[in-house]
Amino acid sequence: MISSLALATSLLVQVPDRQFDYAVWMNGGRAGTAQITVKDLPDQRRQVLLTMTLKMGGPESKVRQETIYEKDGAASRKILESTLDGGKRSHILAELSDAGAKLTITEGGKTSTSNVPLSAKAPRSNPSTFWFDRTQPKVGEKISYYAFEIGDRQWKLMTSTYLGLMNVEPASKPIKAHKVMLMRSGIEVANWLDAKGMPVALIQGDSMRIERSPLPASVR
Repeated sequence: MISSLALATSLLVQVPDRQFDYAVWMNGGRAGTAQITVKDLPDQRRQVLLTMTLKMGGPESKVRQETIYEKDGAASRKILESTLDGGKRSHILAELSDAGAKLTITEGGKTSTSNVPLSAKAPRSNPSTFWFDRTQPKVGEKISYYAFEIGDRQWKLMTSTYLGLMNVEPASKPIKAHKVMLMRSGIEVANWLDAKGMPVALIQGDSMRIERSPLPASVR
């Protein structure tokens, strides 16, 4: 058993992480930076780590979110760590299943637990997690699923729709990428992805824009 574990670990180490840097704008102004690191795990699972450093006229805020996705694209575990204005720290662990979210929350030095149930009829499978990397969607293909928003501590209905290869708007230079429109609780978020399904830009109206820095020369 030990030798098998060592072999699995060595194979995992040989898989290179994919890491990308981003610039963040909010309400028209430069707000900070972000970094996404993607690691493919055994059994077709995936780990995605997002770190953000934001400063908008006050003390610097830092956010770290780690998500484990199963092979069907559904998240099974999320961790959100944040250091907010004034040095307040928060740590939230969400263990996710078809039954709901089991939360362990540490704030102000105190730890509490709670559960956020999910309807048995609510789908969590999300193949769009692996679009362009493992599967090639057709233009107009649409997937609806429930995802747990750890910051809001709520399950939300999401719909991802592939719109095709088109220009990133706005962007620091002309580039075409795969546009996926995400509808989240009535709010539209435009995602542009490269040929491996990695984010090139994410735009939510005029309120937020996250753009890879530097932008790739091509998504092909």
